[in-house]
This record gives sequence, C-alpha cells and structure tokens, in this order.
Amino acid sequence: MIIRRIGAILLGLALGIGTAAAQFGDPDRTIGAAPPAIKPSELTPSQRTAILHAVQLAVQKERKTIRPPTQGVELSVGAQVPPSMELYMLPDHILIEAPATKALKYTLLDNKVVLVDPTNLRIVDVIDR
Repeated sequence: MIIRRIGAILLGLALGIGTAAAQFGDPDRTIGAAPPAIKPSELTPSQRTAILHAVQLAVQKERKTIRPPTQGVELSVGAQVPPSMELYMLPDHILIEAPATKALKYTLLDNKVVLVDPTNLRIVDVIDR
C-alpha cells in the first residue's frame, strides 16, 4: 500500500502533474493542460480600446503585414484559428495595463483585433471599434 502510493507520487512528479493529482488520481486534471484563457468579460471597455489602438499603432509603426488565413475563420469566441495563422505578441504596455492578456497573442481579421489563446488556438475575444 505505501510502496504503491510512493510509486504513484514519484510517477506523478516525473510526469509533472503534482502530488495531489498523483495521490488521489484526480480525473479532472489532464497532463499538460493549459490554464483556462480569459473570458471576454474580464477586459474592461477601456482595456479593450487600449488594445485596439495599441495593435493598430504597432501594425502601422512596424509596418507589419498580416497575412490573411488560407481558410475561412469564424470570428467568434471559442472558434479555432488554423495553425498556419501567424499570431503576434501584444505590446508590452498592454500586458501591464491588462495583465489577463499575458498568455494571449493577437492577429487582425476584417479590421478586428482577434485575441487568441496560443495553447489551443481558440479565439478568446474579438475587439472591434
């Protein structure tokens, strides 16, 4: 019994799932699962406006060419973007102003800023004027 528990703990630590999940066989814990992304409601209207303006300025300043996707993308929260779509880091001052966006990247589609969770390529928010 004790040897089995120690073995489970060591295996859990080796796999990176933690001692609690290893001891109790937590069925809701998936190895390597990313934490949930932000919800659109977590961004205030002023943060959304700041993101929109910062991205537009960055695109103009850096003369980024955002390539359109090779296939149609549904512009709705939860939709998946194709892996071939290029995603960009948000400007540093936005990450400070809206810390909930630190794990996100963005792209532009139809003149809208699309915030994407890069771990699962799901759209987290679509920011429009």
